Amino acid sequence: MKRLGNPQLSLGCATFEPYDLTMSPIRWLLSALFSFWIAQGSAQDPGYASKEYDVLIYKHQHTQVTADHMDKAAYLKFTMPFSKWDPRPLTDSVAWMMGERQRVSVVPNFYWGTFAKYYGLSIEEASAMPNDFLKRAYEQEEQRVGMFRKKIDAFVELTEALSRSAHHIYVQQVGLLRVDELYEERGRTWRYVIPDDSPFPMSDSIIAGPSGGYDEIDRDIIRMMKKLSVYASYQNETAVLLLLDGTLDNSCGYVFQRTERRIVTGPLFNIARQSPIAQGYSYFVSR
Repeated sequence: MKRLGNPQLSLGCATFEPYDLTMSPIRWLLSALFSFWIAQGSAQDPGYASKEYDVLIYKHQHTQVTADHMDKAAYLKFTMPFSKWDPRPLTDSVAWMMGERQRVSVVPNFYWGTFAKYYGLSIEEASAMPNDFLKRAYEQEEQRVGMFRKKIDAFVELTEALSRSAHHIYVQQVGLLRVDELYEERGRTWRYVIPDDSPFPMSDSIIAGPSGGYDEIDRDIIRMMKKLSVYASYQNETAVLLLLDGTLDNSCGYVFQRTERRIVTGPLFNIARQSPIAQGYSYFVSR
């Protein structure tokens, strides 16, 4: 099966580090050691590597984009963190892709590099998009902090409802809902058929979900999220994250810290800024 090509040519660069044109010796050493570890691990081909799940996912997306004549805005909506085409593994920190191990955070960039070319963007334009998003997220902090304080009771109510739920992921977008692995579009529910050895949360195959769909508790949470313009939420034992916006692996919103210990968000968030707002709550920017 033909590979998608050199990932460096797909996007020009695999990671985005805005506002930091220099790197300290310690950061440089850590980055070099991590790259060396990835390179060493590449020789240990995991069992699923030969099955090329990454290519099958790309082909599935490409088929849908071309069949539906999907515009760039729709594609970017579906690839926002936790939306239906977010390919990042939920627990693994690295995944086998393009013939070698890759950081989970860069996985969306490989797909975006190919589709950016499809939409007529240059490498420079495609590479600039995540950095432009992060810049806006920083610039809009004051406005979003003010909105939170104005509606703090509603945000606390949402956080408490999420904390009572056994689910980890909720998404509400125009035309798409998600509760963990169950999606809803056009009045029907569905889920991906994911091979047991695949680290990716999506595949090229889907099956119908239960006819009953979501229960009323889930519907209430989705309604609260919509009212507060929270498009996605994610929770684990240390934090509840309420996402206002995102692109590829970058996101921004509010985080509620459940403990005094450091927030552990796994490979899904790399929090670059966390500004306290109220008791336990902060505005965050993740890249």
